[in-house]
Amino acid sequence: MKLSKEEIKHIVDELDCGLEVHIDLDNNTIKSLPSEEDIEYYKMQDDWGKDIDEVGSWENSIKLEPLASWEKFEFMKDFIETLSDHQMQAWLEVALEKRRPFAHFKAIVENSEYRQWWFEYHNERYMKAVMKNLPNELLPEIE
Repeated sequence: MKLSKEEIKHIVDELDCGLEVHIDLDNNTIKSLPSEEDIEYYKMQDDWGKDIDEVGSWENSIKLEPLASWEKFEFMKDFIETLSDHQMQAWLEVALEKRRPFAHFKAIVENSEYRQWWFEYHNERYMKAVMKNLPNELLPEIE
């Protein structure tokens, strides 16, 4: 089974939303589920319970977990270094030093001309991180 770029993009989106992604290597099936900490709550809900039970029965699968906050923090630090606008760099560096750095960083980027650039940078970095954690047999062919 080789994942398509669209499937990897979907996996990245699900992970970025805080869900775990499970891939059944025998049946080429991808399922997104709440994290293990939340699973008991969601298991009681009909819309998740069936998928949770199905994934639990898979014998040959892998689980991908969302990136840790420190990894996403590194994305923000590295993004700042790509900017040629020294004033924006300074504002974002201060934002990362404050309490609740993610919220402060987002507030500044969301209201700037760098908003789209940040989203593209973030998605590219997240995709590379996901691909690094996938077994080679799942990686798409390089064009």
